[in-house]
Formats: sequence, structure tokens, C-alpha cells
Amino acid sequence: MDKDTLFVTACDLYTSEAYKARTGLPCEAFSFKDISLGQFPGYSHYSVPTSPEEQLDAEEETPQQKSTLYDVVICSFALHLLESPSEIWALLTALSQQAKWLVILEPHKKPEVKFWD
Repeated sequence: MDKDTLFVTACDLYTSEAYKARTGLPCEAFSFKDISLGQFPGYSHYSVPTSPEEQLDAEEETPQQKSTLYDVVICSFALHLLESPSEIWALLTALSQQAKWLVILEPHKKPEVKFWD
């Protein structure tokens, strides 16, 4: 498999069934608490091929598990649902141990994430 193959894992506690129905692709149903406690899939579930030939190869192969499972985690319009700073801290700590980059998309300025030097 090409090193540029994109592997995607979708996860949403509340809309995973709708995602599966609309896309025909798998979607995990972990909560923020589950993720804070270290529940991550061992690897991405499906690849997004960049060519028709790669699609054939992707169906036969399973990605290798790495120490950092994800290059990018995108958290879209959801962190404001966490109720306390400790919940935010636990989630972001868990994500930082499993991903190189974290992208947070929010419609407003909450939550405020504070970092200590």
C-alpha cells in the first residue's frame, strides 16, 4: 500500500448510526469519557484510495498499528459539551497521546483551553 494512503476512522456517540446509513462506512460510538479512558480503535477502519488500483490493494491489506495511532484528530463542534475543565484536560491528554495533531472546530469561544508552561 502506498505511503500516501489516507486511513479514516469516524467516531461520534450520537450520530454514528446516521453516519453509517448515509455513507455506508463504519463509525465508532465512543463517548468523550471513553476516549479519556483510552478507548481507541487499534487502527483506522477503512482507507480512502487515491486511485482505482489502490482501492483493490486497500481491500486486501490491514494497516499496521503504530505507537501514535493517528496523524490528525478533528473534533468538530463538540468540546463545548464537556462540563468541567478536568473533563477537557482528560480528553485532550488522551488525544495528545494518540495523535500528532489535533484540530478543534467550534462555533464559539468555548471551551477555553488553558496551557501551562
